[in-house]
Amino acid sequence: MFFVYGFAKSDRDDIRKDELIAFRKLADEMFVLDNKALAAAMRNGTIMEVRCHE
Repeated sequence: MFFVYGFAKSDRDDIRKDELIAFRKLADEMFVLDNKALAAAMRNGTIMEVRCHE
């Protein structure tokens, strides 16, 4: 699972159409990565793991 961008609805109504297109393109690229590529992306800082502890 990837979390890319979040915002409070009180801060913003919705994302723009061009943003939606960009997020869909990013999703296409992210979901084809294997574990090795994901680990490399984490090491070089391209992506980071976010953990939530409630």
